[in-house]
Amino acid sequence: MSWLFLFSCCICYLCLLNSRSIVIQTEDISPDPELWAAMQSPGSEAFQAAYKHFRLHITRTIVAAGGSQADGAVFYRVAFMHLARLVREEAVTEENVSPGYLEALAVYHFQQWSTERQSEHSTEAPVAEINPQGEFNLPASAAMRDIRMSIWARRQFFRLSKEYRYRIQELADDASRPSAERRFATESDAVAEGYGSALTAYKNLLKDYQPYWMEVLPAWAVTALTDAHFVQVWDRTQLFEQQRNTAADAAPKTNQFWRNAFVVLGIITFLALILQWYFRPKTNEEVYKDNYQAPASLVADLAKRQAQSPDNDSLGLRTEICQQAFADADEAYQSKDYRIAAAALADVLADSVNLACHSDAYFYLAIIGLEMDEPGLTIECLSNIEDLARYGEDIYWYQALAFVKMATQNPLMQEKAERAVTRVISNTEIPERREQAEKMLRQLND
Repeated sequence: MSWLFLFSCCICYLCLLNSRSIVIQTEDISPDPELWAAMQSPGSEAFQAAYKHFRLHITRTIVAAGGSQADGAVFYRVAFMHLARLVREEAVTEENVSPGYLEALAVYHFQQWSTERQSEHSTEAPVAEINPQGEFNLPASAAMRDIRMSIWARRQFFRLSKEYRYRIQELADDASRPSAERRFATESDAVAEGYGSALTAYKNLLKDYQPYWMEVLPAWAVTALTDAHFVQVWDRTQLFEQQRNTAADAAPKTNQFWRNAFVVLGIITFLALILQWYFRPKTNEEVYKDNYQAPASLVADLAKRQAQSPDNDSLGLRTEICQQAFADADEAYQSKDYRIAAAALADVLADSVNLACHSDAYFYLAIIGLEMDEPGLTIECLSNIEDLARYGEDIYWYQALAFVKMATQNPLMQEKAERAVTRVISNTEIPERREQAEKMLRQLND
């Protein structure tokens, strides 16, 4: 159809206008850094330069192998950390360490992980693994799994409450000593000394790896918490990823592209007006309404979260004053008097005594912000939540919804909304939510 041809021409014109900018921003065209030298010094600038240089290409390789964009980012980081460890342990030689080796290591990690997940959750044929003893002589499967478990153990460690992190760190420090010097010989000894609740909470966060849980803490968890080299590499690569996400969320610079883009988008808008209704893609407002579902009751939703929390309640008991404030807020909320409900929760935040209520108040104030059509309030409240044990998953989800809400008011927020939804896909452990987020991302990209 003629309108489709014109639409395609407009898109091509936009791509040509911005192609040079895109290449400069996304491709590292500098010479390959010395990977061997970089891996020997995780604290150096060379280490950071190598991490950034190879990331894009290897991420794309994993996507080409069947992974998502999020999978590509995750397993590139896993492979980079693994290679740093192999260099430190002198398990590889300088001749073996090459960009090709790093790429093969990342793909093999992804394939092994995919095979494990498929064998656990479906009857589909597993992804064929590359030969670990082939061209690059990669580590054995058990060693690959151990490094992934250590990386995941450190990530989940930070989801524990401060008290539980302190207790688990004590157990890890004890387990790193020679057997004769250890305070706890068995898990029963640790439980008897009051470490049972912390161990249970940590095990719940690592439930997929419980078959590999040995002794008080398994060796891969001890490595994650006590090995100075592993901790340094984990922390630095985590910082690199955070810096990358922060840069991606930065406001776009004003340039000539946007002036031309608005002209072309005006043509596209005119063409869209003459299309029949069934050709029309969903608007951001429709995407938001399709995916946003507020709780019917604040009090009922809070009670459900407390019951399902890994440590039952990570921040302590709630006072009667706090409970009454939530009851008042819930009554106003169910009556759709959101200003009154917000005021009741604001009183909780103003009280420096009832700190245990603050994460709850921030979370439900964030939901009320969406109901009042104030997504900026939602994002601000979510950033103040400390209780990640109960709200970690939902923080990413409601942040994404808030950005989608902003995109209904300002088209320039579209890219931020898409990135926020992509972060949900990367961080969620709930299959249904991942599926819903992937559907929402497709709707935003239509």
